[in-house]
Amino acid sequence: MIYVCEIDFYVEYLRYQDLLDSVNENRRNVISHLFKKDDKIRSLLSQKLMEYAISNFLTIPVSQLVFEFNKYGKPELLSHSNVFFNISHCGNWLVCIVENDPVGVDIEKLVGYTTDTIDIFCSSKEKELLHLSGDPKNLYYKFWTLKAIGTGLFRDPKDVEVSFINEHQSRIILDKSYWLGRSIVINDEYVLSSVSSSSLEYHKYINISADTFYYESIS
Repeated sequence: MIYVCEIDFYVEYLRYQDLLDSVNENRRNVISHLFKKDDKIRSLLSQKLMEYAISNFLTIPVSQLVFEFNKYGKPELLSHSNVFFNISHCGNWLVCIVENDPVGVDIEKLVGYTTDTIDIFCSSKEKELLHLSGDPKNLYYKFWTLKAIGTGLFRDPKDVEVSFINEHQSRIILDKSYWLGRSIVINDEYVLSSVSSSSLEYHKYINISADTFYYESIS
């Protein structure tokens, strides 16, 4: 399942403190120390989306989930080791993927790119595909998001081989492991990509309103 939430920052500015009070003290401190208000809201709502998505996937209350945040600030689910999830955010969009097999997700805004970034991210074969593409910016960000999921950008993106099955589906090879990918464009502004070690064919996109987190926090 892929849970998607669009943020209305004007609304969230007004009720930010109420939602912040619903998380534990450690998370409040981490979020409060972020410099920009938009980043505070993204971080807070990302946590709420993660909690909602996993509890919805498992059909159990959020109170039964036990998380731990590692030294890099990445959440880990201690209470259910057989559940895999990943979260990402960009601009006014948040996404969370949850499955019983290893998965990943990334969302990026379609902005400009340069030859330098193409050289960093793309193999010679991928550069050729960009050259031949009728929409190279769209294709570039598909490469970017799929490779970012595969490497976490902690290793050479060229180590990740991406080939496209069709407009939306792809095959990713990393360290001789095969992953399946899917990419969609949201509102002609963002590319959302997801990968799985199993089939993505039956993954559903579920739109979640931020109102859900607010009402659950005060119920």
